[in-house]
Amino acid sequence: MSDKSDKEEKPKKKKGGGMMIKIVGAVALLGVGAGGVFGLVAAGIIGGGTHEVVKVDNNPKLVRKGEEDPYAPVAKEGEGEGGGAAGETDGDGGSEFRTVYYNFADDFTSNLKNTDALLQVNISASTRRDYRVVLWMKKHELAIRSALLIAIADTPRKR
Repeated sequence: MSDKSDKEEKPKKKKGGGMMIKIVGAVALLGVGAGGVFGLVAAGIIGGGTHEVVKVDNNPKLVRKGEEDPYAPVAKEGEGEGGGAAGETDGDGGSEFRTVYYNFADDFTSNLKNTDALLQVNISASTRRDYRVVLWMKKHELAIRSALLIAIADTPRKR
């Protein structure tokens, strides 16, 4: 009788213990694989071929004579075409592109390098590109003026 009681007291082995390790291992492998695929997609190595980025050229364009500049200000009553852009030149001669002039409002006055001499100039700029260039010059006139005054101040006086 003692043989039977020893057998009954021993705990029974659980079936499926190895099966749980296999399931956890499979889930771990799936997680590692999914992470790898996500990393490759995020890096652009695989997939994403249908999402091409189209770069738009926003640089100022040359404007031919006779063409309308989409960035030119609207003409006011009593002024010429282009909102009083009297600096525009059209005509048959010269380049095929129209020219727009921008005149800085104030004169540039500065001392010359290592002297008491003064230089006073009035500066204008021209472009054959669209009106965005003139708008940019108006917007950044202070920075342009500063750079030009520094260049003038660094100029020595010639005798």
